[in-house]
Amino acid sequence: HLGYLSRYSDRQTNYATELTSIVRELKSISMRWEVIIFLNHHLHSIKADETPHWSHLKDSSGVAQDSDLVLMVWRERVITKDGIIEYGNVGDISVQLHRSTGKTGTVKVICKNNLFYEPIGN
Repeated sequence: HLGYLSRYSDRQTNYATELTSIVRELKSISMRWEVIIFLNHHLHSIKADETPHWSHLKDSSGVAQDSDLVLMVWRERVITKDGIIEYGNVGDISVQLHRSTGKTGTVKVICKNNLFYEPIGN
């Protein structure tokens, strides 16, 4: 989790700059050792009916700009007639940015028994 790698508690540095620096260093390590580093990062608050996008990454645009791939996973939100937001087992996995191929897209999935399945007929 990117937030745990920062020294945000000292409050002396610019947090966005620090996050970007951490991502760049991790990318350098990944390239040097030829390993994949999977980094978890949160989104800032978005509206219930809004589809998440890489630009919603919290605290720093550098997180997406310096990543080779931005993959987002979310559950669909449903607003009940009482105005309550509920989450079900249907979601999406979306490739938002892909530096090497440029291909992006979204796949609808169902989470069942802690595994993702593509719905039949999609």
